[in-house]
Amino acid sequence: MIVNQTLRILAALFLLLFQANPAFAHASEQGFVLLLPTDVYIVSGAASVGLTVLLLTVLPDRFVSSMFRPIALVRVRRTGLRAVTSCLSFLLLMALIWIGFNGSHDPMANPLPVFFWTIWWIGFITLQGVVGDLWRWLNPWTGPVVVLRRSLNIRPFLRFPTVLGHSIAIVTFMAFAAFLLADPAPADPVRLARVVGGYWLFTLLAILAFGPRWLRRAEGLSVVLRVYTRMGLFGRRGNRVAVGLLGWQALSPRAPAIGIATLTLLMLGSGSFDGLNETFWWMGLIGVNPLEFPGRSAVIIQNLVGLVLANIWLVSAYARQSGLGWR
Repeated sequence: MIVNQTLRILAALFLLLFQANPAFAHASEQGFVLLLPTDVYIVSGAASVGLTVLLLTVLPDRFVSSMFRPIALVRVRRTGLRAVTSCLSFLLLMALIWIGFNGSHDPMANPLPVFFWTIWWIGFITLQGVVGDLWRWLNPWTGPVVVLRRSLNIRPFLRFPTVLGHSIAIVTFMAFAAFLLADPAPADPVRLARVVGGYWLFTLLAILAFGPRWLRRAEGLSVVLRVYTRMGLFGRRGNRVAVGLLGWQALSPRAPAIGIATLTLLMLGSGSFDGLNETFWWMGLIGVNPLEFPGRSAVIIQNLVGLVLANIWLVSAYARQSGLGWR
């Protein structure tokens, strides 16, 4: 009896296996779908934050500090390998841009939108926050800059004003967030190729003019990735690579620059609005029927205004709470 039922189940599974059809996943515009009820994620996230605060309140400071003390590993030596990996990253980017212009106009078939919005903007940034500073090796500017300077003897001829701090990085990051959240077709291959290619060229010329400080102070994506780096397992401690618990690099005794702190809040505010601007609540607020959505081109102004207001509210709320804390 049991044997017969087992054979029937195996036969049914065999038939289902051969009747299956390929399924194509949606990989555009960060199309990662949470399959479980969102209440599970909300409760779990709130509980993890609350438990963290409770543990930091109860545990002795010395114990907490010792948990995040990193372990030094190997000594770091200067090498030209970073220029090589950067040039390879540049070649890959140029190939993707070329495919964006000349390949399929379908965002699902053209690799540029999938690579940029899914592999890089989601996958790579997550990896950067978990592992450490991978962008130092893979950014597509440092290698070409080295090649141009050595072959053409180009030297920086402008001085980056220190008074600007990270303000230009804030502007470039917010422009990127606006393109992601408000542009009518950020996944269109040709449109994306123009934006990515134009931004790469603009940044290259700025680095040649101002030197590497432009990457550290004004290039918004590099500054954002450096913020993510401070959460990674691996980092630099003196002239050695060190490893520790996630976030050990963020426990530096030095307070972050006001520009970095502001940019971190803008990252949080833009990400929060990214989760809000497609909800029924937001659609009702701006007077759009979500069941008859007219398209992204009809809500450009509303999304831009919402992005700005969300960030203004978050920064002002944080400043207000910080003021109360100091008092």
